[in-house]
Amino acid sequence: IKGATGNSSAGSGALELAASLKSLETGLIPPSRNCDQIAAECPIDVVHHEPRPAVGKYALKLGHSNNGQAAAVLVERG
Repeated sequence: IKGATGNSSAGSGALELAASLKSLETGLIPPSRNCDQIAAECPIDVVHHEPRPAVGKYALKLGHSNNGQAAAVLVERG
C-alpha cells in the first residue's frame, strides 16, 4: 500500500492494516503501485497491474519504527 499512499509516518500501520482487512473482505490482493517492471532475477512474487485472488484466510501485518519498536498483527477471514 505504501506505493499508493507513500509513508504515512505514525499512521502507516493503521492504514496498512485497514488495507489488509479490505483485502481479506474482498478476497483480492491489490497490485503494487508504481511497479511497472520487475527484474527477471527478482525472487519476490510481486502483484502488479491487476488484483490477484487471495487464496489464504490470514493476513499478517508487520511494522517497525526507526527507533527499534516492532509489532505484528495476524487477522483471520471469518
